[in-house]
Amino acid sequence: MELGIYDRLLLLQAMPLSAPAKGNFLTMRIVSDLQDEIGFTEAEIAEREITQTPDGNTQWKTGPPKVYEFGPVALDLLCKALTAGLPQWDEQGAITLGLIRLVDKFGVEMPEPEAEPAPDAEEVA
Repeated sequence: MELGIYDRLLLLQAMPLSAPAKGNFLTMRIVSDLQDEIGFTEAEIAEREITQTPDGNTQWKTGPPKVYEFGPVALDLLCKALTAGLPQWDEQGAITLGLIRLVDKFGVEMPEPEAEPAPDAEEVA
């Protein structure tokens, strides 16, 4: 799967929304490796001139996307991260065309809103 800098920034932003803070050794190793793999090396930051502007935006020099091959657990973690982030980004009006293209790459759709629980019979009476 090809991911550009914008895709990777969105994934890094989304991962804390659903990635486990603790778990078994293998899962946490995959989470750690995934963050390192999607993240940016010092050399890549210099090469692509990745900087943060005073207003908090990130800018970079365009270039070819990186190619990733995610295993099934890593892919599941990334899909869960995007699924967890979509409602929040939607509520903030922060959905971009780039985000739509990214969720399409992963086959993720907007989760259905949780239904309000039905009132108890005693509450109705």
